[in-house]
Amino acid sequence: MSRTLPVIQVILAVVLLKWGEYHPHPTWWRPGMFEFWRPTSDLVCYGVNAPAFRLVPALYSLAFGKFIPPIAGFYPQDLFLLAGVIVVWHLVGKKIDAWRRPQELRRENPASLKTIWNLLVAFYGIILLVSMDFHDVDSNSMGNLIERILWLVWTLALIFLPTQNLLAMFRRRVGHSQFGW
Repeated sequence: MSRTLPVIQVILAVVLLKWGEYHPHPTWWRPGMFEFWRPTSDLVCYGVNAPAFRLVPALYSLAFGKFIPPIAGFYPQDLFLLAGVIVVWHLVGKKIDAWRRPQELRRENPASLKTIWNLLVAFYGIILLVSMDFHDVDSNSMGNLIERILWLVWTLALIFLPTQNLLAMFRRRVGHSQFGW
């Protein structure tokens, strides 16, 4: 899964982003209007890839800091998003692989690294939750709703799953110390 899932998700992201380019704007919208509108397919792409999407502005401003024209039909922000999609879904695929085949021998990371990783992931989930837009940013109410639901699912997963891992590690450590192991 750690190899196939990123490929599938990048293809899905490319299709959604390109589909958004050809989606007609609402009849009331005119270029240059103050009212901002994004197609539902873009918002679904951002929601499905919320952890990657939140990092794009920071990475883009660090790398370029100014407007860059499209490269091969993609804006550099979209290329950063696609790179983030690869990383996020590779990590998700690795976790799924570990759950599907727990009996396989794999290199165990020290408990301190696992603790730091789980804390970082949970902290990033909190950042995603805090940075979630709860007000209408643009005029696509259905797309906004779908994006927010997907975003909320990501934040809850990024907070809940690492916290569960930390609690399990803590219980094992307390259990071992009670019995003198």
